[in-house]
Amino acid sequence: GNRLCTTTESQAYLREHGITAPNEGVFQIRISTNVAYDRARDQFFCGPDCGEKEIADQAKAIGAKDVRVVRTAKNGIPILLIEATMTAAGFPPARIRMVYLGVLIDTNVVMFAYTPPSGDPGSGDPVWSAAEKALLGAR
Repeated sequence: GNRLCTTTESQAYLREHGITAPNEGVFQIRISTNVAYDRARDQFFCGPDCGEKEIADQAKAIGAKDVRVVRTAKNGIPILLIEATMTAAGFPPARIRMVYLGVLIDTNVVMFAYTPPSGDPGSGDPVWSAAEKALLGAR
């Protein structure tokens, strides 16, 4: 299942309105159902002909702009970080941020993502910067 890390008030807002509270960001973590990791090839993949490059290309194909992909490892754990600016009808452009972590058990991958407050998306930049630093080290 999907796990959200936010305040009690934000969770109540989400249950009532079906969206996150506009003044709060949300971290989520779950087992990925669309990206896996091949330990023998040392590569994340999303299908037979879909490797790391194609994962980024898929984001661009659905309208993502300013796509940033970082492939690294930390303490032996493979990491694929993806950031992109997305637009959706009726919503302002939003910076999406997600990290795939190869857990080195079969092809399992954990997806960790952050959504900034929709009412003030820029306020999420320092939050994500701290999370990225914790995951990847100083950049």
